[in-house]
Amino acid sequence: ENRTYGFLNDPNQSPYKTVATGASGYTTWDKKTFFEIQADIRTAVSTLREQTKNLFNPMKDPFILGISLDKVDYLGVTSTYTLDSVKDWLTKTYPLCRIETAPELTGANGGLDVFYIYLERLGNQTVVENNIVDTFRLLGTEKRVKSFVEDYANATAGVLWRHPVAMLRYTGI
Repeated sequence: ENRTYGFLNDPNQSPYKTVATGASGYTTWDKKTFFEIQADIRTAVSTLREQTKNLFNPMKDPFILGISLDKVDYLGVTSTYTLDSVKDWLTKTYPLCRIETAPELTGANGGLDVFYIYLERLGNQTVVENNIVDTFRLLGTEKRVKSFVEDYANATAGVLWRHPVAMLRYTGI
């Protein structure tokens, strides 16, 4: 209603994509295998490369996997063949990928947990900026005959997606 946008609700963001259904018939990572979770991440990286028209190279460009706090531990699911976890595979395959968690990504899409994948930079510009300059500020005090009036402001800025083409959102994890 007040047109305040940020990390989760910027109208320029791409719509959510639902991750593939696993052999169990579910999309959630608690019911998926190592290979199914790995495929979800690999699909996201590949789609981001295609979406940026190859301006993103996952072997050379730093990127972030922002994941729901409830689902980050599923990166520890191991393969029955190598005993490597999804996180081990991710670190070896994409060494410039940084994993970040956020409680806000839990239930972010109608109660479904999500992950974001986005570049740190596209060309010379950052993809997302946290522009919270002031979190709480006294605007001023007005002296009246028998009282004082004070006014405050908070969050005078917010998160800005500078290049929405350099990010993807996945739901249903």
